[in-house]
Amino acid sequence: MNKRSHDTAILIFSKPSEKEGNEKVLIPQNQTTNKSSLKWLRNRTLQVVQATRLPSFLIEEQTGNTFGQRLANAFQCVFDQGYQHVIAIGNDCVELCEADLIEAARLVSQGEVVLGPDLRNGTYLIGLNRTQFNASRLAQLPWQSRDTFKSLVEHFGVCQIMETKQDLNHRQDLENYVQRAARKIRKIFHLLLSATMNWADSKMEPHTSSYHLVLAHRGPPQRF
Repeated sequence: MNKRSHDTAILIFSKPSEKEGNEKVLIPQNQTTNKSSLKWLRNRTLQVVQATRLPSFLIEEQTGNTFGQRLANAFQCVFDQGYQHVIAIGNDCVELCEADLIEAARLVSQGEVVLGPDLRNGTYLIGLNRTQFNASRLAQLPWQSRDTFKSLVEHFGVCQIMETKQDLNHRQDLENYVQRAARKIRKIFHLLLSATMNWADSKMEPHTSSYHLVLAHRGPPQRF
């Protein structure tokens, strides 16, 4: 936990690393590599959060019978520390960056509900202030379903929607992320290649005006 004088805190909602390593499968062929990948993803999330210098709470020992109850209780726990705004994230959004959290903090401080949709109609980020938080209603939403994000929007009404990002919960998520990343790399490569070729072409163009100016001051060529 990182304590600072601030009215906005980040809640990292996560299972204990050992339990997550046994339950979540990104790389089914190798359990050791799978656990290492999950550990890397978790550490990356913690580093991104720490870079914001916002107060943060890692809640692993969750209470409640359902996912919704556990998430609502985690929110309540952070609000009970005296914070007015809470931004909840998981530990598996590989595309989450410091700027996303800073922007979410700015928006919640202005009284906005902030939601970050993932590619499976779920959410990688939820930002609320104390008056917008209703534990029982939040707990009853259809979490971990195809209707999660839609239900959140309907529940809160007017929301600030952030960029859609990739969560890694299953093997297919990892494969999709690798494919999307490869497409982005190819696009960047082609843009750089095009820019380089244009620059090279501009350097190879003959400076005809200067060439003719020089010839104008020369006599006829001498024969040897």
